[in-house]
Amino acid sequence: GIDAGSLRGWGQGHWIGLLSRFISSWGALLSRTLMGKRLPRFGVAAVVALSFASLFGLASSEKRHKEVRVYSPVNDSEWQLNCSREKARLARGVLKEFLLPHLQSEGLNFTEDCPLHPTRDFYYEHEEHKVRYRKNYWKSLYSDKIFKSEYYADKHMENRHMDKIPETADTCLADFCDVFLCDEYAYMVSEDRVKQKTLFTMKPCSEEKMAASSAHCAILADTCFNVTKQTSNSGRIFNDLVCGSLTCDNFHNMLTKLNRKRPNRFRALYIASLIMAFLFLASYYLIVFLM
Repeated sequence: GIDAGSLRGWGQGHWIGLLSRFISSWGALLSRTLMGKRLPRFGVAAVVALSFASLFGLASSEKRHKEVRVYSPVNDSEWQLNCSREKARLARGVLKEFLLPHLQSEGLNFTEDCPLHPTRDFYYEHEEHKVRYRKNYWKSLYSDKIFKSEYYADKHMENRHMDKIPETADTCLADFCDVFLCDEYAYMVSEDRVKQKTLFTMKPCSEEKMAASSAHCAILADTCFNVTKQTSNSGRIFNDLVCGSLTCDNFHNMLTKLNRKRPNRFRALYIASLIMAFLFLASYYLIVFLM
C-alpha cells in the first residue's frame, strides 16, 4: 500500500492544483461576462463541461500514475536456473534499446565487474543463438530446428543446450526488473491489445518498494558506471533518468525520457530523407534537361 503520510501530502497538493485549474476556467468566463462580452448559453455549458472534464481527467491521470502495471507472462515455467526467461528478456530489451546506445556513442562498455555485462547474463548465449523465423516461429541456431513459439525454443534450449551457458554467467537479469520497470516495458512493446487485458493488472504504487528499487539502482550505478568517480554521459543518464525516476510520482516517465535521450534515434530518418531529396532533385534535373 501507499504510506498514509505521503498520500495525505500528495492529496493536499493535488486537489489544490485541480481547484486552481477549475477556478481559473470560471475566472475567464466571469471576466468575459463583466466586460460585456456575454457568452451564449451553450458557451457557458461548454466551459462548465470542460472545467469538470479537466478536473476529473487530471484526477484519473494522477490515479493511473499512482498505480503500477504487473505483468504475468504465460508459459514462463520454472527454469533450471530459477530465473524467468521472459522477465530477463525484458530487462535485456531495456538495456539494448535505451542504455547500450549511450555507452556505444562514448566508446564504452560494461566491465565484467558489472552484472549487466553480457558474459554474466544467464541466457545471453541462448538468446544469441535463436532467431525469429517468419512471423510466429523461432529457429534454434544450434540445431536449425523450427519451433512454433519462442517459449518452445526456450524449452529446447533448456533441454538440449544448457551446457552452452558459460561458467562466467552468474546473473539473472530478471532480478533487475524492479530497476528497469520490466512490466511497464512489456506493456509498451506489446502489440496484442486483447492479451493486455489478461496479462496486465494494476496495483497501487508503494513508495517503500520504489525506495528499495532506487537503492538497488544506486548500487548498480556505482558498480557499472562508477558515477561517484567519473562523470560519463552514460553514468549521468543512468543515475538521473533511471535511478532518479524510481518514485511513485515519476516512474511512468522513465522509459519515455530514456527514449527521448537515445542517441542517433533520428539518424535513419535523416539519411532516408537525404536520399529521397537527392532522388527528387536528380529526377527533376533529368526531366528538365531532357525535355
